[in-house]
Amino acid sequence: MAWKKLQEKHGADLNKLCEWLSRSQFFPAARLRFVREGFSAWLEGDMLKAVHVLVPHAEAALRDVLAALGGAVTRPDTSGGGFHVVLLGDVLNHQRFKTHIPEDIRFHFKVLYQDPRGLNVRNELAHGLAAFELFGLGLANLVVHSIILIGTFRVQRGSAHANSPTQAET
Repeated sequence: MAWKKLQEKHGADLNKLCEWLSRSQFFPAARLRFVREGFSAWLEGDMLKAVHVLVPHAEAALRDVLAALGGAVTRPDTSGGGFHVVLLGDVLNHQRFKTHIPEDIRFHFKVLYQDPRGLNVRNELAHGLAAFELFGLGLANLVVHSIILIGTFRVQRGSAHANSPTQAET
């Protein structure tokens, strides 16, 4: 219903949504191509595809938020050398993320994506544990909302301060 109201009132469409999101430092062109596919699937009613495409890019965008805040997003691989990216739980629980992202927003991301007491979509999806019935309009709406929410974040270069929807112009 909210999307329909945005369409009626502001002429919102996929192109305008993606153009707005492209202004976010957390959705560079390469990632935005995937997000566009996910949004397109959502608008076409293919919730299974929308969720599968969007969830990994929400995680990557949140990792980029942490990096912009000055947090480490890789850790050494002690067994074979090289580095691994930190997982979503590490991102959401990182002190810099906790300091700069309001608690209610962190809670929203945790419950949706990472906490086993919530929907835990990232882990359920990544490990093949999610029931097929989970991939409906309700979940897809939450995932799309989370992408849009991340798109409102602004981190000023050279400072570890994030403007979130509760602290910034949206």
